[in-house]
Amino acid sequence: MKNLFRTLLPHKWTALLVLLLMAGQAFCEMNLPQYTQALIDTGIQNRGIEHIRFEDGGMSYVRDHASVNPVERRMQKLFGIRPLGSILAPQYLYEPGLYSVNDGREIRQLPKLSTEDKPFIEAVNKVFNVAEGAALPQEAVFFEASYYADGQVNNEGELIRLCHSALGSRLAIKLHPRNGVNRFEGEQIAIMDSNMPWELYCLNHDVSDKILISVTSNAAISPQLFLEKPPRTVLVYRLFNGRDSLLIIDEYKEYLRKLINKCPRISVPANG
Repeated sequence: MKNLFRTLLPHKWTALLVLLLMAGQAFCEMNLPQYTQALIDTGIQNRGIEHIRFEDGGMSYVRDHASVNPVERRMQKLFGIRPLGSILAPQYLYEPGLYSVNDGREIRQLPKLSTEDKPFIEAVNKVFNVAEGAALPQEAVFFEASYYADGQVNNEGELIRLCHSALGSRLAIKLHPRNGVNRFEGEQIAIMDSNMPWELYCLNHDVSDKILISVTSNAAISPQLFLEKPPRTVLVYRLFNGRDSLLIIDEYKEYLRKLINKCPRISVPANG
């Protein structure tokens, strides 16, 4: 090994260049399937028409950095390469000012939705094959996350019970479908019983007088983005003891900061 390094030492810059070229080759090979798919989807099947990306909650505002693995993210920063998705199409968002990725992508604004737009709501209900259903009687909803399904240990259950002790029968829990179990069975805490997608529920029922509580659930945040008359939202991530995969992403934390500053109906309680 010493002889190898002694032999390479006079050629260290050449060796470094070779390593960088190999890293660049590896990065290109990782992205080759994406570019091939783009050539087929955009160039052949769609005759050159770009894919259009629409609002899909909080991750739409940080997607380009959050959707790649750490190695690929470092390679993008090292070589200054924009992700393929940012090149292919514009992004349609309800709040373009909250976009927290500096990638030069074209951002176009979506109009806010209203619970009074009955023809639109009826059309969407038909698409999803759902009926309007009964309105939620409780004043507040706590949106459970998928920590339990992911085997993460934290104090989310304690936070839910704390809210229940303060609100009593005025609180309901929206169980996360991935958890597959009601952790609060027998505790006399109301469970929101609806198979309707939450965003669709918000269109069918006026939720402007509701309180949505969560650590960082997109379901609790999204009505602030797409509704003309949003509800109150309480994000309890400052009281949360555990690991949240979103809160370790700098772009997502910047998105949250902008969101809280922009939306007066969002509050973030803290200890003390």
